[in-house]
Amino acid sequence: MFLKRPAALLVAAGMAPLAAGCAYFSRPEREFVSQADVLQAVAKTSGYTPSESAYRLRQAEVSSDMVTFYYQGASRPGDRAWVIRFSTKNTEQEPEDLVKIGKLIQAIRAGKDGFQEGAFGRREVGDLIVEFMSYRFRSASRDDRGAPVTAAGIAAVTRVHANPAPVVYHLNVVNMEGDEIPGWKEIEPLVEAIRQD
Repeated sequence: MFLKRPAALLVAAGMAPLAAGCAYFSRPEREFVSQADVLQAVAKTSGYTPSESAYRLRQAEVSSDMVTFYYQGASRPGDRAWVIRFSTKNTEQEPEDLVKIGKLIQAIRAGKDGFQEGAFGRREVGDLIVEFMSYRFRSASRDDRGAPVTAAGIAAVTRVHANPAPVVYHLNVVNMEGDEIPGWKEIEPLVEAIRQD
């Protein structure tokens, strides 16, 4: 009787490494099957590829009438950007609202403490008319004293005329860490990537 119990304990002790699974086996960190080739194929197929010296594509979401690209700054890694390209419908009720910077800023403002609009601007880039506006808000990031960091960004809207209805671009660059203030220079590579043919 006494021999069964130690044998049962030895079996249980011998099974512990197996029960613990991979905890006992070393494994390299951050190794995974990369989807970078798929991500690049989405960008190439869409025809929207900003300069890699300015931004690195990190994620894309695709649906039948919209593509959203997410980027990280190449020379300024604290910068994050997104570009939404969507096809309007020829039955759109208020198509002009889609290319008003005020409407985009209103959407960006949601949920941001201390949001302040900055300067409004309008530029022609080739055949595009681009409206843009800078902004600031209190970031969730904190400085070394625990105070909220002032984040800054710039947003822009434009459209490309297409048949049967225009294609609209909403663009945004934000620096949540407060170490840089994005301006036209940071959003320009995203605008220049828009095909105008």
